[in-house]
Amino acid sequence: MWEILYGKPIPFVQSEFQFRLQVCNGWRPHIYENTAICYADLMKRCWDMDPKKRPTATEIYNIFVEWQNSENI
Repeated sequence: MWEILYGKPIPFVQSEFQFRLQVCNGWRPHIYENTAICYADLMKRCWDMDPKKRPTATEIYNIFVEWQNSENI
């Protein structure tokens, strides 16, 4: 979602292996201030350390449909 929103890969200096380790240890890329709150909140939910707390693909799809039908985003 981050890469789709910002149109570029997540920047990381170290190797891909080190990047993956950092993500597994809780690191997440910076979310910029101008990001829509609803989008940022969904990204954070998708990044939850507990997989059971992450939204399912169906839930994400339904959220996107809701956004598409809304004028608030």
